[in-house]
Amino acid sequence: MRAQLLHLSGPLRGRTETFASESILVGSTPHGDVCYPVGTVGVAERHATIVYSPERCCFHLRRLDGRVFVNGNEVEEVILEPDDLVEFGIDGPSARFRVYLEPGACCKPVRKMLTDAQEVGKHGGAKGFLTTFVRDLLTHATLTLKVGFPIAVVTAVGVAFWIGKSFGERVRPPADLVDRLRRYERELETFRSQSSQVVDLQLALRKEFEQRARIVDRLAQQDEAIKRVMTVYSLSICLVAGEFGFDQVVGDNVKPATDDEGNPLAAQYTGSAFLGDSKGSVITNRHVVQPWWNNKDAQPLIQLGLKPALRHLRAFFPGREPIEIDLATIRVRSDDIDVATFRIATKGLLPLPLSKEDPENLKGARVLVVGYPAGVDGLMAKADNKDVAEITAKARTIADVVTELGKRNAIRPLPTQGSLNDVGPKQFVYDAPTTHGGSGGPVFGPDGTVIAVNFAILESFGGSNFGVPIRWAIELLPD
Repeated sequence: MRAQLLHLSGPLRGRTETFASESILVGSTPHGDVCYPVGTVGVAERHATIVYSPERCCFHLRRLDGRVFVNGNEVEEVILEPDDLVEFGIDGPSARFRVYLEPGACCKPVRKMLTDAQEVGKHGGAKGFLTTFVRDLLTHATLTLKVGFPIAVVTAVGVAFWIGKSFGERVRPPADLVDRLRRYERELETFRSQSSQVVDLQLALRKEFEQRARIVDRLAQQDEAIKRVMTVYSLSICLVAGEFGFDQVVGDNVKPATDDEGNPLAAQYTGSAFLGDSKGSVITNRHVVQPWWNNKDAQPLIQLGLKPALRHLRAFFPGREPIEIDLATIRVRSDDIDVATFRIATKGLLPLPLSKEDPENLKGARVLVVGYPAGVDGLMAKADNKDVAEITAKARTIADVVTELGKRNAIRPLPTQGSLNDVGPKQFVYDAPTTHGGSGGPVFGPDGTVIAVNFAILESFGGSNFGVPIRWAIELLPD
């Protein structure tokens, strides 16, 4: 029993490798059994191993220095099953795992060659199909097939040429034979006309089967996309906690405004955000970085001449230390569209894929809204009772509460699903449940790319929530 990998994407795409060794090293090291070129996206030097266990009669995959996904799920180690889809690294090369059960044989059935070539063709098109089939024919076919197939093709072409030449130059059919041939042609044409309905039916059935197959493939891809969102991209969706107050001019000085008891006028709040590119740009709502914007409670103070000011802003990503945001990096649009960005250091974080698809094609599609609805209250509701008691006794501010939750690995975004009901130039309407605190979170389309930024709820009708199309946020990202 030997391991076999059909490479579906990456530098080795289209190749089928069968390994004689019971221990297979995968990576970019030249000493590896599966050697990807140095610099291949997602691949570490010593990425993973696949080891055959004779006593258990199975193949055991274990990650080393790289991240590994099997059938869309990230794994540390796993027992591989035939036809498992293995991905080496985020957006790295993928391969189909197989078990080779014919020790000593170098052949591969033609049917298997065609099946493998079709699967590679789904990723690499017609060129991938043809390259894979020809490579398998030359490297995995039996000697008889390697020699016989080209000879058969050449012989068939030669015979056809000789027959055509002989009939064209030497044969002179008699007149009655010509008449009979013409009568046969007319009868054949009549038969073709009568059988056209059968042909049309066959074509219609084939088209229907192909359409159903595409639907099944699309549903499978959507399920894989959702798994990827929750296992990979959710780590790049953060809770934002901030505090803002008001300043007043006293003589030549600007001082924080206070209430009648001398306490600073200040308010704390939370929101959601997500990493939008590899340069550290985080996308959110404008009202998350400027919480007084379109805030009816803040308007009376502004009308009195007080100037709103953001005191501080922090981002809390799952499993990471809190990040203090440099307020000078905040960018907002000059119009009334509710999106904004700020910058952070991105070491170890993966930016979310942003959709380029025409929004009209998405109407009625399934969407996934991911964020921190209800803010701190939502996180505390999911936390352990003991943790809640300890945090409540220790924390004094929202930022303190979130920091304590982060220490207990209790900061995780919440996903909700729904349908995209309406598509407008400046807003999408969907029925995925969300609430305050979820503002600024990403809205994923069925293919796992971000199509919008969640920004508002309709309190009078819980079945409708709103998002800003992602293209308006993309315009704020650096070139």
